[in-house]
Amino acid sequence: MKKVYVMVVLVLVVFVVWCDSVEVLDQNGSDNLTSNQDIMTKVKEGSKVKINYVGKLQDGAVFDTSIEKVAKENDLYTSKRQYEPISFEVGRGQMIPGLEKGIIDVAEGESKTLTIEPSDAYGQVSEDKLRVLKVWDQIFDQTGEILEINDDHIKVDYNQPMAGKTLEFEVQLVENQADHAKVSDGDTIQVNYVGRFENGEIFDTNMEEVAKENDKYNPKKSYKPLKFQVGQGQMIKGFDAGVVGMEEWETKNLTLSPSEAYGEKDENRIHNVTEWDMLSQKGWKLKEIKSDSVVIDFNHPLAGKTLVFDVDVVDVTN
Repeated sequence: MKKVYVMVVLVLVVFVVWCDSVEVLDQNGSDNLTSNQDIMTKVKEGSKVKINYVGKLQDGAVFDTSIEKVAKENDLYTSKRQYEPISFEVGRGQMIPGLEKGIIDVAEGESKTLTIEPSDAYGQVSEDKLRVLKVWDQIFDQTGEILEINDDHIKVDYNQPMAGKTLEFEVQLVENQADHAKVSDGDTIQVNYVGRFENGEIFDTNMEEVAKENDKYNPKKSYKPLKFQVGQGQMIKGFDAGVVGMEEWETKNLTLSPSEAYGEKDENRIHNVTEWDMLSQKGWKLKEIKSDSVVIDFNHPLAGKTLVFDVDVVDVTN
């Protein structure tokens, strides 16, 4: 009986020691795994992220959101806008500084409320941007709020509407992208772009700030990433081919010859018109007015030109 008792005690001791060792290994393994997941999923400088957000003023009034339901509930909904998570790369200045800094160390799926002072949002109100204009034409190429109208002048505020305001953002990190998809034929992608002539002059862009800085701003245009399906002829040939192989968030410079863009200028598409019915056709540019006729050009305005595009791929859907 003593031998049996000793053996039972020995087995129990071994079992307890084994359990303790398993518990220790599990705890260490779990801690290490959690730590590694945090490293993988938490936002850092250079992270490519997608977020949903609700922007509020200090009184709680919602002024902007990426969520359609919230927009409808707060009378902000517009059918011209696409309500979906916004994509950006942290630290590239694509968002206001306070929002970019505020999501550092946020984990995928986590929500956070950010209170952002004017200095980290849209800045303080600048008196230099309150202007008195005597020529009405000056207001049409710029964006501003008319504060006062008099017989001989108008007073316009060119400050950003949110300047001087403390803002609150409720942010949810939808995705922190570790691996970036590469563009291939058939993918639907979204890009930001700046189009230039060879001399550096900008002729088109989908980026509002760039448009304003280069006197190309059009208030009727929607400044948002350009969305298209690659390889389906929705873009000019060189642009379509140039984005293939790019990674999400990659930036690339494309130089397109006329044959890759809008083609060479065709003299057969320039007509001396005496029959005015021809002017009812679309797509021509008046080139010359004569005493009994007009010369019109049906070539694309960019035909014959080498074009340079700065392209930034912001989203890829395979």
